[in-house]
Amino acid sequence: TIALLLEEIPGSLSGEQKRLLQLNLLSTRRLSSMIGNLLDMSRIDAGMMEYHLKICDLTALVEGAVEELRLQLNEKEIQLTTEFEQQPVRIECDEDCIYRVVVNLLGNAMKYSPQGGTITTQVRLLRKVPEKLRPPLEQRLPSSPSMGFALLAVSDDGPGVPGSHKEQIFERFHQAEQARQGVGLGLAISRSIVEGHKGAIWVEDGEQGG
Repeated sequence: TIALLLEEIPGSLSGEQKRLLQLNLLSTRRLSSMIGNLLDMSRIDAGMMEYHLKICDLTALVEGAVEELRLQLNEKEIQLTTEFEQQPVRIECDEDCIYRVVVNLLGNAMKYSPQGGTITTQVRLLRKVPEKLRPPLEQRLPSSPSMGFALLAVSDDGPGVPGSHKEQIFERFHQAEQARQGVGLGLAISRSIVEGHKGAIWVEDGEQGG
């Protein structure tokens, strides 16, 4: 209903009315995401999280997630840049679940990015594990990806994650001091989904911080 109002289908709106409706839409989406995370965690705890695998283009999933979050990006004046392969990056996955992971990662980057900050999202197709990624991947991947794998990287220029929190942020209900939004389930659910797809997820410091 809010989206229809913002499209001015029922009638024209003033600038202030549009601004208030956009804030309302943002709050609605945050609440919807929070409820979705709570339901997903309940399914995970009950052992009822099922994955319906099919071949999907990871780049297209990321592009869709970026568009879904465009309003929030604009609200914080955050610039989002993408670095994609020229060809589609096809993976076998549960499309809805991996989409939720991407939204969670981007949402987390937005949460910690300063007003006017920058987020960079990369999707790469790797035939073998690069030297710099071997330590984190060898510890987390259940087996060596003989056919290569897709790498999704989300980086921001926020405050970064202290060393003592780098594992804790993937635990349920854990939140760093800099943020008090949400309930602290997004990264815990993301880890469960990624590991359920025989993948790995981790955090590391950026070269320029963040």
